[in-house]
Amino acid sequence: MVWLMLTFVVTLIAFTVYFDQSEKRKVKANVAVKDHKALEQEYYSRGTANESAKHEHF
Repeated sequence: MVWLMLTFVVTLIAFTVYFDQSEKRKVKANVAVKDHKALEQEYYSRGTANESAKHEHF
């Protein structure tokens, strides 16, 4: 009976660790996408794209 309880506890801990790691991976992927979008916005607002659109550079 004790081994059944221990098996249940170990399984619960294993699932908790697995889902915690998968959530961390999702958060990191989401942050990377946001960083990329922020960098792209920065490029268009102050970078070369903005400079090339000015009339004096035609």
